[in-house]
Amino acid sequence: MRQQRFLCGPDVGRMPESLTGNTQPDTTSPHTHTHTQPDRIIGSTDRHGELTFLIKWRESEEVSLMSAREASERNPQMVIAFYEERLHCATEED
Repeated sequence: MRQQRFLCGPDVGRMPESLTGNTQPDTTSPHTHTHTQPDRIIGSTDRHGELTFLIKWRESEEVSLMSAREASERNPQMVIAFYEERLHCATEED
């Protein structure tokens, strides 16, 4: 089996302040409400040793943190899309 390298884009691990409107993301959990749907993952970070995503919510300007485990369970396609946008396989020519 050939080993492949994965390169992360510059946005992985960063949560842009311009999208949060402040220096601290809103950690209240709008995702606990069943009527609120996630729009997209804006960024990721390590929070207390756990991979956490910064989630933008549909029909809202709010963002909040959600564990990667919960995001994967609730909306796996959104998590897959996040990684597909940012991870690129390096070829031997790279």
